[in-house]
Amino acid sequence: MRAIIFLFFFGTIFGLRNAVSQSIGVVSVPSSLSFSATVKAVKSRIEKKGLNLFCVIDHRDNARGASLDLQPTVVIIFGNPKVGTLMMQEKEMFAIDLPQKLLVTDRNGKVQISYNDPEYISKRHRLSNRQRKIIEKIKNLLRSISTL
Repeated sequence: MRAIIFLFFFGTIFGLRNAVSQSIGVVSVPSSLSFSATVKAVKSRIEKKGLNLFCVIDHRDNARGASLDLQPTVVIIFGNPKVGTLMMQEKEMFAIDLPQKLLVTDRNGKVQISYNDPEYISKRHRLSNRQRKIIEKIKNLLRSISTL
């Protein structure tokens, strides 16, 4: 019996430690492509969907400029001003989460795409029903861009 209680306690603590080590409010999706092919594919999908590609930040390149090393890490910033403006018209504070960002990383050959979970943002800003409908569309859009 003590062994069962110990295993339950240990399993619970271990499980909580793993849950805490993951980022809260972030969705991460593995990519089957290489890092550079993933970045290229994501940018292409953004442009094909008629979204504005505002900026691509290569953190690894910036780290090298500071004589530091970093795994391949790129942030792609994009959006649709029509949609973003609708969100900000109701809640100005929503601007802190705009435009949309996708993070592409390569950790030891495992490429993944991460982004802020629209559901988490929805709860954070206590959105109206109208805004929740927009969030659902954003969620589907991010999923379609990041699933490679």
